[in-house]
Amino acid sequence: MVAAPTGESYLVAAGGYIGESLRNSELLDLQAPDAWVSGPDLPYETFSTGSVQHGSTVALVGGFPFRATTLILDPETMSWSQLEGEELAVGREDHTAILVDEAIFPECS
Repeated sequence: MVAAPTGESYLVAAGGYIGESLRNSELLDLQAPDAWVSGPDLPYETFSTGSVQHGSTVALVGGFPFRATTLILDPETMSWSQLEGEELAVGREDHTAILVDEAIFPECS
């Protein structure tokens, strides 16, 4: 889910696979869930990503083919960007991403 600056909250579906890898995204307005609408394209085709909500945005971590990158959806511009300098040590696909409070892992901060 991502929260736009105007107050709308959207459910986000991004990437995927339908006979080929996809780079599109779709959004569902949770205040008026009539239909999914086209969202911003990802910078590249991918599927099997991990995803996590952080504040008003969402992050896609890794994905096919064993990507080590993280994409962030900017709710103000409604565009995806790659989180620079924060690549995974090992590329991943078909995994889980979990947001964890840094108090649980203080050695990582």
